[in-house]
Amino acid sequence: MKTPFGLFRVGLAAVALISLVPLASAAVSVTADTSARTATITNTFLTAHFNSAGKISSLTFNGHDIINGRAGFYMSNTATTWSPSSLKVVTNTSAMADIAYVSSMGEHHYVVRDGVSGVYSYFITGDMGGPVGEFRTVYRVDPGLFPNSFNCQRSGVTPTLAQLKSATVIEDSTYQLSNGSIYTKYDWADYVLNDHVHGVFGPNNGLWVIPVSPEAYNGGPMKQELMVHIESNTGDATVLNMLSASHFSAPAVTLPSGKIFGPWLVYLNNGSSSDALARASTEEAAWPYTWLNNSVYPTSRATVQGTLKIADGRSTSGARVVLAEAGGDLYAVGKAYWFTAVCDASGNFSIPKVRPGSYSLYAYAQQGDVTEQFLKNNVVVGSANLNLGTLTWTPPNYPTKLWKIGNADRKAGEFRLGNQLRSYALFKQVPANLTYTIGTSTPANDWYYCQTGVGKWTVNFSLAQAQTGNAHLTIAIAASAKSPTVEVLVNGTNVGTLNYPNDGTVYRSANQSGYYKLTQLDFSSSLLHTGANSVVFNMTACTGAPSPGGIEYDVIKLETDTASSTGGSTVLQAESALLAGGVTTEAVNTGFNGSGYVNFPTTGGSLTFANVDGGAGGPKTLSFRFANGTTAARTGALVINGASRSVTFAPTGGWTTWTTLNVTTTLNAGTNNTIQLQSNGQDLGNIDQVQVQ
Repeated sequence: MKTPFGLFRVGLAAVALISLVPLASAAVSVTADTSARTATITNTFLTAHFNSAGKISSLTFNGHDIINGRAGFYMSNTATTWSPSSLKVVTNTSAMADIAYVSSMGEHHYVVRDGVSGVYSYFITGDMGGPVGEFRTVYRVDPGLFPNSFNCQRSGVTPTLAQLKSATVIEDSTYQLSNGSIYTKYDWADYVLNDHVHGVFGPNNGLWVIPVSPEAYNGGPMKQELMVHIESNTGDATVLNMLSASHFSAPAVTLPSGKIFGPWLVYLNNGSSSDALARASTEEAAWPYTWLNNSVYPTSRATVQGTLKIADGRSTSGARVVLAEAGGDLYAVGKAYWFTAVCDASGNFSIPKVRPGSYSLYAYAQQGDVTEQFLKNNVVVGSANLNLGTLTWTPPNYPTKLWKIGNADRKAGEFRLGNQLRSYALFKQVPANLTYTIGTSTPANDWYYCQTGVGKWTVNFSLAQAQTGNAHLTIAIAASAKSPTVEVLVNGTNVGTLNYPNDGTVYRSANQSGYYKLTQLDFSSSLLHTGANSVVFNMTACTGAPSPGGIEYDVIKLETDTASSTGGSTVLQAESALLAGGVTTEAVNTGFNGSGYVNFPTTGGSLTFANVDGGAGGPKTLSFRFANGTTAARTGALVINGASRSVTFAPTGGWTTWTTLNVTTTLNAGTNNTIQLQSNGQDLGNIDQVQVQ
């Protein structure tokens, strides 16, 4: 397969050019004819001319009109046409100019500041004319000056209009060029949360949109949007700032009057992406801006803190916590504002720069096996910092975890091709049929980012004992496209059918996520057998072929009500413990029980079993099943109910050779027990399970 057109991957260490610095500071100058709705603003770096439609129609920078007859800078809204009826000058000082084009839709402000190479903008809503499907600002400039595109994932040469005109149209904004490579604007989409800067650039000029804060954008932390492309009719180099839009099936939002978007900065430099990234860091650190004085833009902000704990002891490390409007669906937010942070290893979180208001607090896992969402309503934030204390999360947790494929993070990035750059043609590499064997197959090699066509994906696994009660097959869906239908068969018996609407992802190059969905199929454990078993995901339909569609899985897990015990003992699978400090789950070295084992770093790693059942209490034996493929013993710490001792794992002769280390201890009666392993300088063996007896 050919490399997507003009592509090279981006790292933060992009090649730097000399930053653009004024020789001397010069005051901002404004001339405006409010009757004609025209204006001109200048500073040391630029001269911007505004026409009666509220567009920047000409912008002189670095000795050139960078628009040069192209469409320029403008506002666009699909719900109603943006047509300003008046122009007002809000601020006119030597330090800053702020002008606003006003219509019934709201106010679009342009701000030029002394010493800043660029134009800030912000928008305050009025009557937006109904649900907003695509509300954006657009920056269309001379492609001769800006032949390359950039976002925080990739950078490369943009095809020319002539190349597009001679290309074969595959589907919406997707072209196969004459050299066989594929260009689509959807390859250049990115997550809003990841978007520090995006733009177009050339050897002497760069135009970059720096969003500064995503707080006003719709869709929450999982929202993806378009960033840059070539305009297919005119060839304009085009940079987008999608304020509220429904790409990748984010619901259209009815915006209230008085909501402020921005300010964001359209930064101009000499083409250096590293300078643009540095400027983005500077702008983000300065947020909220003290130079903007507006009643809908509070600069007095609070930090909201707390600790998120799962009642059964599973880890909340890395969980994403979000303050947003009420409603229960983070992907549908957008009427108000949202703010987010990530829990540390102990579950602590701190969300900075939160506007005063009433919020719901959401949380979801970004690792492990918790697929449900945490929700706490009626969180009222003022101007003072707020500590919510300990918040207890009680997601379902069934006694026996038979296996798990993937991690609960609402993305398919851990699967094969899921960690690749967006590319329309990835679906062509996915087999229609595959077999995944628990214990030997791995997500990165044997399970693909998407089940993309009619066929069967089979999961084979073996059970050593009969299961009792019900079984619970949880299927978390990261995305679904072209209305796929999948029958789920357990040992040949249909236990349910997955049928999801189109979220516009797979055929638009989204290879990690779209609209998250969660399905749990419950059935009698009698369908499971001692010995060999299978679960088959039989995709029977996916409309729109040969255009790619299908299901992107987040995580699939099978659990039962069977108590994890044998002969009066309790078996604790290491991969189900609370893992921290770099401890990872693996399934590479064969011979383990359950769905995998855990691998420790040299130091700082920990594995914790909370709420361990000590029965009536008293003396117990802990049997650690492990492998140590080195020639040296490895010693770490075993901490039981706060008391620490050394524990040594001897060489076993190979990483697929498993043996047992017995440790005697005393446990409390009931479930008031914690068992923890720590690596403190020598690594540890690979730990498969612990049997308490």
